[in-house]
Amino acid sequence: MSNEDAVNDVFAEIRHGLSADIDVLVLSATYMKMGILTTQYTTQELHEALNTNFIRNINIVRAFLSTVNLMDSESKTGKVILDISTHSRYSRYPTQAIYSSSKLAFTHFIRHIGAEYAHTGLRIQSYHPGGILSDAVRKLGGGGDYPWDDVSLPAGLATWLASPAAAFLNGRFILSN
Repeated sequence: MSNEDAVNDVFAEIRHGLSADIDVLVLSATYMKMGILTTQYTTQELHEALNTNFIRNINIVRAFLSTVNLMDSESKTGKVILDISTHSRYSRYPTQAIYSSSKLAFTHFIRHIGAEYAHTGLRIQSYHPGGILSDAVRKLGGGGDYPWDDVSLPAGLATWLASPAAAFLNGRFILSN
């Protein structure tokens, strides 16, 4: 994802294989490093968080939108970008600054893309998937008695958000739970 040319090649290969364009893009890359005080993150950890949660996602969005003609005000793409973000972008949780800040940066950045591409019909939906006990959460020590949400919650929400029925939420951040 960090090599923009390689990302473009993958998108071109997918488009060629489908003989069609790609309509929906789901972004869920995450670099999570928690349990460290905000002032104690290394420069390398900060770079990795920004590279994963921000720059790599931008490379993917650029490749996804490369077929959109910004000069054609008559054509509507119908493309949808689903940005799986985090509610912690609004809150302060001790030892989670690197995660929430880098996710917030991308979610805010993509709102600008939405404004610039609004006339094309592009929809961008950002949402918090809920408290999902994923492999990444387990690696960070998550588990126990916490009332975890079922993975079908964000999956079902993503399906609905990609549909025309959710167009009224374009550009907004919502919580799945």
